[in-house]
Amino acid sequence: MDTSPHAGVSFHWLDGLIIFAYLMALAGIGYYHSRKQKDLKDFFLAGKSMKWIPVGVSLMAALNSGMDYLMQPSGVLKFGIVLIVVNFSWFILYPYVFYITLPLFRRLDVFSAYEYLERRFDVRVRSLTAGIFMLWRLSWMATALYVPCLAITTATGHPDWLYPTIVLLGTLVTFYVMMGGITAVIWTDVT
Repeated sequence: MDTSPHAGVSFHWLDGLIIFAYLMALAGIGYYHSRKQKDLKDFFLAGKSMKWIPVGVSLMAALNSGMDYLMQPSGVLKFGIVLIVVNFSWFILYPYVFYITLPLFRRLDVFSAYEYLERRFDVRVRSLTAGIFMLWRLSWMATALYVPCLAITTATGHPDWLYPTIVLLGTLVTFYVMMGGITAVIWTDVT
């Protein structure tokens, strides 16, 4: 009996073609939306013209990375149902954000929590919270990129492709975000 970590791995050329087509679609979405931008408001805020359904789907996708899809089943097996119960906190959190936080931001005409904190306190509070958030998000993004790339290279039977896969996917995501702005991010999250 074969007990190697790659026993039973069957990654066919069609699997690779599907992944390649998906990645090219992501790049195409970024390029397509780059041609529709006129100013920074379009880049950062999608011209305030996005409908709520794609924005909501994008938010849900952003809160559930590939890392979550790989971790949740094994986490539930190891720690029990407590991990699923955590997801139910969304039913409390989302109405709070929808009915309290967003109307407050609209009324004050602010675009981020950091802008609100600067108005409420001062620029030092804004800078501190933005710095903490950036450090947290950078570490999260590194893990969120590493884990799915590890799954892909394991599925292909080529663990030595891990670092090139990370660089390739990181470059692709950077490309479509830089080209298409938040509109491209929202539509790639929806796909």
